[in-house]
Amino acid sequence: MLNLKVAFFATTSNMDSGASWSLLRMIINLHKNGITPIVFLQKHGNIEEKLNAYNIKYYVIPEYCYDTWIRNIGENINIKYKCKQLVKKYINFVSYLKIKKIVKEEKVNLIHLNGLPTFLGAKVAKNSNIKLVWHIREFMGDDLGLEFVNNQEAKNLISESNAIVVVSNAVGRSFNNFVKNPNKIHVVYNGLEVEKYYKKRKIFSDSNSMTISIIGRLVPQKGQLDLLKAVKYLKDNVKKNTTINIIGASTSYLNVLKKYSKENSLNVNFINYTSHIETYMQKSDVICVCSKKEAFGRVTIEGMLSGACVVGSRSGGTPELIDDSINGYLYGPNNLKELSNILEHIYTNQLEAQRVAEKGQLFAKNNFTDKKNAQNILSLYKKIM
Repeated sequence: MLNLKVAFFATTSNMDSGASWSLLRMIINLHKNGITPIVFLQKHGNIEEKLNAYNIKYYVIPEYCYDTWIRNIGENINIKYKCKQLVKKYINFVSYLKIKKIVKEEKVNLIHLNGLPTFLGAKVAKNSNIKLVWHIREFMGDDLGLEFVNNQEAKNLISESNAIVVVSNAVGRSFNNFVKNPNKIHVVYNGLEVEKYYKKRKIFSDSNSMTISIIGRLVPQKGQLDLLKAVKYLKDNVKKNTTINIIGASTSYLNVLKKYSKENSLNVNFINYTSHIETYMQKSDVICVCSKKEAFGRVTIEGMLSGACVVGSRSGGTPELIDDSINGYLYGPNNLKELSNILEHIYTNQLEAQRVAEKGQLFAKNNFTDKKNAQNILSLYKKIM
């Protein structure tokens, strides 16, 4: 058993993102294997309830990544922006000193960053001669619309990691030419709490109706509007029997989706994000993953485990999870007519869809457990220590 004290740096403090759930399950299982975890949060949030429930020690220290480390592509760099940036840099410097002091007092052996929207931990690791693992769960530009404020600084800092964990081969390829030593990149797929999502069942309990769910942040990159447009293309007899659940935390984009649904007489339920997302998945016939470019596709695996038939875009990490027409269905990126045809095929070939869903469930159950994920991370720790 490897006895290490590891400081984990979270990128978000709420449990409404796949990154938070993946981090939590990873920490819980690493803890069972001898790792003593300490978590650094950038601000207060409901992840604290989970950490307290598992007696995991944590600190809340502000870290302003936006505008100092990363920013929105096309950001308007004006005087107001630069003034805010200076204030954030000062706060970050104070936070860096606090983190460095805590890391020394806690006798931390290794620092593990849970994504690209955090960087102070990397600077502490560099200046304290502590091993660093950087977990990359995003493409940046293609999925989040983000870029580094200083590309060269980011390249240098990330490249100094002892190991770089990516959540899919697709993410790994996107950073091969960015980091100085691509041999540091290791693919470790996310792990899930299988028993939370798993349900052995039959889809299409009512053969005359189809329930489709799409889960994720309500932003254009997640493709909710694409799904609505694809359903609009369905034959009238299929469309009128189709219900769509759009599940995600409310944003201004919600109004765009509601307007389109109303104008096209689509049967849509808008459901705010819930930590018990599995209850909706287990009542869905189809789960659609319409993201422009999903780094891993946690919802893909959740959907498979729930017993639904999963349909995803042939982009990002999704094709690594879905074997077309075997354990799910793939459609070409932005090819809404193909997506519509697949949905219609599922509705009219329900026995085939059931077989595909069952194979997807078995595939997810066998390959994406949180225990397996933790063992892979633990092996990596042993390799670099």
